[in-house]
Amino acid sequence: DEAFATYKRGWNVNKRLKVEKRILNYLAELENNNLIYKDIYLEDYLLSLLKKIHPVRLHKGRELYFTIKILNSEKEKIFTFENGTILITTQLIANSSEEKDLFEKMVQSVVHIIYDHSYKSMDTFSEDPQRQLGMIYSSEITKKGKRIAEEYMKFYTRNQNQIHKFHNNQYFIDRTANVVSYTAWQEYYSQHYMKSLRLLNKVIDAGFGTEEDYLLKAKLYRILGSGDEALKEAIHSIRIAESFGNQKLTDIYSEKGILLMKINKWNEALEAFKKYKELIMNQPGSDLEMKWCVQMMHKCQRQIKTNVDVSVVTD
Repeated sequence: DEAFATYKRGWNVNKRLKVEKRILNYLAELENNNLIYKDIYLEDYLLSLLKKIHPVRLHKGRELYFTIKILNSEKEKIFTFENGTILITTQLIANSSEEKDLFEKMVQSVVHIIYDHSYKSMDTFSEDPQRQLGMIYSSEITKKGKRIAEEYMKFYTRNQNQIHKFHNNQYFIDRTANVVSYTAWQEYYSQHYMKSLRLLNKVIDAGFGTEEDYLLKAKLYRILGSGDEALKEAIHSIRIAESFGNQKLTDIYSEKGILLMKINKWNEALEAFKKYKELIMNQPGSDLEMKWCVQMMHKCQRQIKTNVDVSVVTD
């Protein structure tokens, strides 16, 4: 009925072209402010899911293609635009439990675009750019989109075949691993340590852990743990991170030094701090880190000397 009404009314293409220009300006502004997360591998995967949902081109008085952008945000959100663009947040992707979960959220976005909900929700009198572009829906429209998406998902899952088939979790985590790791670091800096660890373990347990992932795991176990087992796991993780051989990731050596100090391995800790000092020596703006590093080295040297003195007295 809505499609027929639009057909009778006409697409008002000139107005839509002006709206599209505002959409592109809005997206360009996000990009200029480094709010668009870039990962071609992930974008290609998300596009492949979109093509499964809606395999043909979109037509709104002009030919359009579904496109997808990833918004760097700690909120679970997905936005749609009149011109077929979907804006999905890093947090929403990272928190999706499996491909089917993410797919279902994308289905609802496609429904909103097909039913022209963004265009109908535009509030040109609002000062909020999101309301101007129809990115925020009424509860009625949201419920309608959800209901139609649920019907679509029932049809999709009933007709399982090579096209209507969800990939296993290994495949899903491979495609989303970078954004999950990225979000884990965001949660760490926001001091949401348990959430950070849960996200991180998704990647590591699936076998896609990088040196940065193992560095973060070491930091989290040091912060969260209180016993020998946690400390052992932190040291194990930092040694794995070091084994990648990426000396640009200098934090590996400062973290290693701290962990070795905690188990009284002063000589090894001293070597770790020496390595850290060597790597940051010529980095701009590293004066405070250099000062801290030298202080840690002095602590290690004092402990080594104390241990030697005690040994001599004992002998």
